[in-house]
Amino acid sequence: MTAYADIPRFCKSATLEEIRKHAHVLTPGRYVGAEKQEDDGEPFEEKMTRLVAQLRQQQAETAPPRCRHHSKPEGVGLLRLMAIYKKGASCKQPTLLFSSA
Repeated sequence: MTAYADIPRFCKSATLEEIRKHAHVLTPGRYVGAEKQEDDGEPFEEKMTRLVAQLRQQQAETAPPRCRHHSKPEGVGLLRLMAIYKKGASCKQPTLLFSSA
């Protein structure tokens, strides 16, 4: 059997004194540490705004495509809907749309 050894950024055997020093908070990062991150100089709010915009763009690009007939269902009347499906619209899943038009 091998003896226990702390592994930086992975595991550490903390003493009761260390735990007291951290007000009994047992969050692992307080004891095992974390890799130092270099400051890229970009302010936090600007970075978050940029990253959220990037995420939304990526989500929009990977969202399932919607055919043009489903983009505004409130504008499609029953007769128009019938004409769309008679022509063989590119919609993969037919959807019942109800409209007063």
